[in-house]
Amino acid sequence: MGSGVVRRVELGGTGLWVTCLGIGSLTVGPLQTRMSAREGGSVLRSALDLGYNWIDGAAYYKTYPHIREALRGFPGRVLISTKTHAKDAKEAAEHVEEARQALDRDVIDVFLVHGGREADALSGRRQVVDCLLDRLLYFLRLAQIQPDDWLAFIFIRPPTPASETCS
Repeated sequence: MGSGVVRRVELGGTGLWVTCLGIGSLTVGPLQTRMSAREGGSVLRSALDLGYNWIDGAAYYKTYPHIREALRGFPGRVLISTKTHAKDAKEAAEHVEEARQALDRDVIDVFLVHGGREADALSGRRQVVDCLLDRLLYFLRLAQIQPDDWLAFIFIRPPTPASETCS
């Protein structure tokens, strides 16, 4: 495991300590470098071995096999964040289950609504957010965790281009 030189911060009041910088998996997958799961997993694992403990993915990236390969046999706790680009609740539920099964995890630590390039990423996607909330509350009940202890939603809207705001 890493030397402990990488700075970590507590994620909200969750008790989870994560590196200030997460490792994105998009670049090791089929949409960019087209690395195999073994090759991409080796790159991600190198980051874990250096002390990083946060890997980001997304249903759209198709990198869950790469992440799973990186996690194989790793002794430390790794936070996984991922995203859904679903437009409805059914597809969002499928993405949650796909991530859980592909990563062999009971719970995904952070699940976001993907759409950072859209002017209004959440417009018309209330059912997706509701689905993610329902799944989260279900898993919290299974783990006997009170959601009011730490639950928070963060909605990030892409910045308006300067050309639209300048007079």
